[in-house]
Order: sequence, then structure tokens, then C-alpha cells
Amino acid sequence: MTRIIISLVLLAAGAFGAGFPPDLPAAAFWGRPVSWSGVRDIVPGVVGFEPGASELFLRPARLGFIGRGGFEVGGGSRIMSEQRTRLVYDQFENAIGEIVVADNLSGSWYAGPAAVAYRVAEPVLVAAGIRPVTDYKYDYYKEYRDDFYVVIGTDRVEAEGLLYEASVGTAVRPVSWLALGVSGGYRFGSRRVRVETMRVGDSTALYEEGGRPRGIGFAAGLAVEPLAGLRLDAGFDGGTRLDEWRSAAGEDAALERNQPWQARVGVAWFAAGVLPSRVSAEAGYVGWTGVDSVWSNVLTVRGGVEHSFVNGLRLSYGAGVEP
Repeated sequence: MTRIIISLVLLAAGAFGAGFPPDLPAAAFWGRPVSWSGVRDIVPGVVGFEPGASELFLRPARLGFIGRGGFEVGGGSRIMSEQRTRLVYDQFENAIGEIVVADNLSGSWYAGPAAVAYRVAEPVLVAAGIRPVTDYKYDYYKEYRDDFYVVIGTDRVEAEGLLYEASVGTAVRPVSWLALGVSGGYRFGSRRVRVETMRVGDSTALYEEGGRPRGIGFAAGLAVEPLAGLRLDAGFDGGTRLDEWRSAAGEDAALERNQPWQARVGVAWFAAGVLPSRVSAEAGYVGWTGVDSVWSNVLTVRGGVEHSFVNGLRLSYGAGVEP
């Protein structure tokens, strides 16, 4: 599977693979995690600079290094595009062109994350917020053709919905160089899927599934500043078991798709000088085997740089690898 991300406010991704019948890109069919949990995460690799209120969701320990408090509001979009083509030959086996046999194009706009944090006492800070977690928007069309390139069947999939998380959390900074944080959230949303398959000479099959998935999750972590300008942190998100999946007949859906646990470690370093800069890196490990034993856990790595200019202007850029 390949993934391409265009930073700032537009994220684009392409997925290739096979999974749920009829031969769908499984990662997209089961919903894609929204790539940013905090406002600064919109730029891939830009993590761990100045902590904000949206650290509440996955990195609550970083809240301990916020001053008196603050708020953050963000948003973004995602576009996913995939086309599969097939060469067309004449009776003499000469290639005469290409035809599109599968087309996958969908896009979504997100409101959030939005979070607010307030220091109630010198060592204690509390925060609350809401963020998008998983995007279920998915549109897919595929054609099956015989040796003469006549259409003999089609697959059509239409899916929509979003999963959100409303969280509260707290962070404690018992000493100047250490912060501990924990947060809990209620995940809720809706999802509807319609799969229609048609084969010439056979009947048309229709499958529908939907409902309002919901569940409770938590996150915890710690952050340290062993040296001036250097910050290290680690965090864990326990994932969520989602309920309330329903088929068209109102029965429990056979396949539940839960949210996997995640472990993260990060480092950020501030370099003073004529052009003050911050350099950061983060590694994450996502436990997909806990959702489905036939899947594989995923290791992601990303890093970034942020430069500070006059009048509060900042330039951020980064890159990451997500198998």
C-alpha cells in the first residue's frame, strides 16, 4: 500500500490492496484514521514543538508544559483517489489502449480538533475537547470484463460516516522537568455501507450495514525535559471496542471494526540562534493484530522542522513513513 500526503490543509492518499470481498482496498473500506489528532499534526512530521490543548487526545503528558492554558481549533480535508487500468489488445495481440476497470475517488472535510486547557493550580492542568477519529467515507466502482473486454459484472460500494471522540484529561507537573498526563474519551458517530455486486447471467447481490458505533477509550503518558531545550515523551492509547454495528436486517453485524491501541515515543529539540528552530521526531506502533489476527502491526516514523520568524510567523515542514 502506498500513501502520499500533501501537507498544510489538504491531505491526499492512495491505497492499493485487497481485502473484503469483492476485492476492495481493505484499509479504505474499514475506514481511515484521520491523520491528525492535534492542530499541529496537519503538517506531517511536525510534532512535539510547543504543546497545545489538542495534545489532550494522544499525548496528554505534554499538557503539563503549557503555561496558564489556552485553546486550539483546527480542520482539514482528505482526498483519496485510485484508478486501476488494463491494456486492451486487438485480435493480433497488439496493444491498442487502456480501459479503466476500477475507480475509487472520495473526499471529506473535517471540523476539529477543538480543545481548551486551563491550569487550575500550579501543578495541575485540565483540558477538554473533541476531534475526528475515523473517516468512513468511501466510494468504489469496479468492472469485470471477458476476453473480448465486454463488461460481464460490476462491483459498487458506497459508504459514509465519521467517528468522533469527546475527551477530558488532566496533567500534573510535580517537578519542573517532569509531567504526567491521562485522558479519557467517549467515541461516537455513524457509519453506513452499501455493497452491490452484479454478474451477467447471475443475480444481483446487495449487502447493507450501518449503525452508530460507540465506545470508551483512554490515553496516558509522561514527558520529561532533562536539559534546557530538549524534551522527551512517551504515550499510550488503549484503543476502543466499538458497539452498535447493525446489518440491514437489524442484526449485529458479523464484522466489528474496533480502534487499535497505539504506543508513541517522541523527541523535540530547540535550537536558538539567528533563526530559532525546533527539530522533532516521533515513532508510533499501532497494534492492528488486536483488531484482526490476520492483520499486521504497523510502525510509523516521522520528523519535522519548524522555524520561527518575526511577528509570530512560523515555517513548518516534515515527512513521515507509514507502511
